[in-house]
Amino acid sequence: MAVNSYALRARGAAHLRPISRPAYKLGLPASRSFWYALHFPALNQDGHAPHINELAALCLSVSDQIYIPGQDVLAIDVRSSLRLFGGIRGLSRTLRPTMQDKLSQLQRPLLYVEAASPSAAASILLSRAHRNTLITEREGLRSALGNITIEHLALDKKVKNRLTACGLLHLRDLWRLPSAALRLRFGREISDYLAQLVGEQTPNIPRWHENRLFNQTVTPDAPAETPADILVLAAVLFDQLQVFLRNQHKTTSQMLIELTDIAKHTHSLELCTRHPVRERSVWLMLLEHKLQKIIIRCPVASLRVMCRHFQEYCPAGAHPAQNRTQHPDSNKTSPDLLELLSARLGKDAIFMIHQEEDYDPAVAGSYLNYEEAPTVKPPLKAPRSRGFMPEGKQPCLLLPAPMLLTTRQQKPVYLSPLTMLQGPDRIETRWWTGQDIQRDYYVARNLQGMRLWIFRDLKRSKMVSGNQSCWFLQGFFA
Repeated sequence: MAVNSYALRARGAAHLRPISRPAYKLGLPASRSFWYALHFPALNQDGHAPHINELAALCLSVSDQIYIPGQDVLAIDVRSSLRLFGGIRGLSRTLRPTMQDKLSQLQRPLLYVEAASPSAAASILLSRAHRNTLITEREGLRSALGNITIEHLALDKKVKNRLTACGLLHLRDLWRLPSAALRLRFGREISDYLAQLVGEQTPNIPRWHENRLFNQTVTPDAPAETPADILVLAAVLFDQLQVFLRNQHKTTSQMLIELTDIAKHTHSLELCTRHPVRERSVWLMLLEHKLQKIIIRCPVASLRVMCRHFQEYCPAGAHPAQNRTQHPDSNKTSPDLLELLSARLGKDAIFMIHQEEDYDPAVAGSYLNYEEAPTVKPPLKAPRSRGFMPEGKQPCLLLPAPMLLTTRQQKPVYLSPLTMLQGPDRIETRWWTGQDIQRDYYVARNLQGMRLWIFRDLKRSKMVSGNQSCWFLQGFFA
């Protein structure tokens, strides 16, 4: 049985009570992972999220696999540390003084709740439900979790209200129902969560890392006078950065380099890549191109490298669920042409045209900055409508927003009166968004020889008077 939470308050400390004593004596759980959760009720009351990060930093002496699902609870995978600390009780005794000292410094109550089980979700739930329980085998999860009320589950509030309205008050009530019917009635979220509680499903648990910044400076014995000397200094710091990123399981896509000359003048250089990298060869190549653009009149006395923003590193060939937020080329070891051009010309001088299957020209073609990643959508299976504009009738260069044209004798004017060459081609779409368009498109030419793509706004023509223009310029042909 679990220890009563009121008794814990009386003793002023949390202690673990094992369910399976033989397994406890061995000190090793019969599962791949073993999660030790700590719940701090006082942090949930005042909502200090940084405090949980400070407490998590103290747990790095036990394990580097730390998971923070909320601002009041953290979970640690301690399977590889149990033998070192002499079992879960020895590990708990080791952490307790440091945890209580930190809580005292933060001026928070010293009470916290512990729980451990083969499932991360189960350990977190037990600690939040104030059940100081140790479960060493997956078979004991259902019986230990059955009498926990619905309000403690990590589910959406609306889902919990629906469960309560149906008379499902405890976790055991959910396990009595068929899983297929439960999924159909309340959604996939609850069925997946129940499977995670009993260890039947293992979610992708993000690893917590201490929020550390890379800020290193190198000062040579003799000032660096040439770009080659500066690159030698930078290589030393890039080696340190590469080790730092590998130890933290991180990558980065931007850094700031400060060059301070002997006259105390500072030159700041920003290096950016489209996708996160952690190989020093990439940064050396980009820095070499940056140095070709600036003039340093005095020898460099010191060089400083700073990195503040990091991304999780995912090796090539990882599980798709773990790699869905990372570009497939993010682990490359050499910069591509766009990154070299960005280093020479600046990231604001490079953009790309992103295309989507849509009848609205503003949606079908858009401009993205160098650092923006386009949203990849699966190709549409439905065939194009016969009324869609054939290839060649749309220009490549579109204006950011349609420009209203003046009219002369009811004809549109752009530098000079326009002559219609092709059209009209009608486009009516996006009615489901509440911002539908109704336009007749034309290919026109002016006296200067420019071929333009213009349209007449049918919705505007119904609302304005006869002397107001309804013609707009959308783009230019080459």
